[in-house]
Amino acid sequence: MKTHFFLNFQNREEKNLKYETRLVVLKMDEHNSEEILRLNPRGELPILQDVDAVLHEESAMLQYVEQYYPEPKLMPHPDTDKKLFSESLVCCNAFFF
Repeated sequence: MKTHFFLNFQNREEKNLKYETRLVVLKMDEHNSEEILRLNPRGELPILQDVDAVLHEESAMLQYVEQYYPEPKLMPHPDTDKKLFSESLVCCNAFFF
């Protein structure tokens, strides 16, 4: 698993997943490099890259990690408690931004 920004790492730490981070210096316009634009044409960060998935949005990353790496469970399941799941995503987004 590769992540190109540092914000969305806590859930991977809690799940004990191996991952790579990469420092992207915005002042040097590195977010507009060919490598980053190939992963996200808008050049926005963070980016999570895993096997067959490339994700650009924090809440999508949280859902993806929870779905494909379910243990330990850090969020309520969207099918069993939709309200609590939605609140969890909003809370995580508010925390990171």
